[in-house]
Amino acid sequence: MTVINGHSLQGRKKNPLKLIKHSDIEIVRFVKVKGEASPYNGDLVYWSTRMGKHPEMPVRTALLLKKQKGKCTHCGLWFNEEDVIELDHIIPQAIGGKNEYKNWQLLHRHCHDEKTKYDLRKIKEHNTQKRGEELLKTWDNVNYIWVNDIPYMADKQGQVWGRNADGKEYVIYKFS
Repeated sequence: MTVINGHSLQGRKKNPLKLIKHSDIEIVRFVKVKGEASPYNGDLVYWSTRMGKHPEMPVRTALLLKKQKGKCTHCGLWFNEEDVIELDHIIPQAIGGKNEYKNWQLLHRHCHDEKTKYDLRKIKEHNTQKRGEELLKTWDNVNYIWVNDIPYMADKQGQVWGRNADGKEYVIYKFS
């Protein structure tokens, strides 16, 4: 029986000891700090993109800047210090998007305006489709009969009513 550091290796199929090769070690590349940049020079966008945090930047914005690598997802351009950066839902909440990090993105203000215009069209189409489905569902639950290519709705007793020219109601058809 083999014992290493007070632990028995009996019954183990794999040997816990392994000789590490140079090729087993992952290479990690570090990006140099650009020019004379300093966390204290006020370049919030650069340091938030680089580190994912900055004391003067909201945490959510800094994390999203790091995730997006400092670029606007709509136009693909870098964010600058003077740009107005806005938070956007990738899938609008009006059509089922969640309020969580994986559904958030940062956009330039003008890019956000363009995306909002597109989203409003998408929401309108979604609502129109939803209303159409509800109408079809309601129509399927209604008793109706076609008389001379005109659909007439029947009441709960199975009678279809109509009106004369003088406004008096009469039974057009009665379901049997």
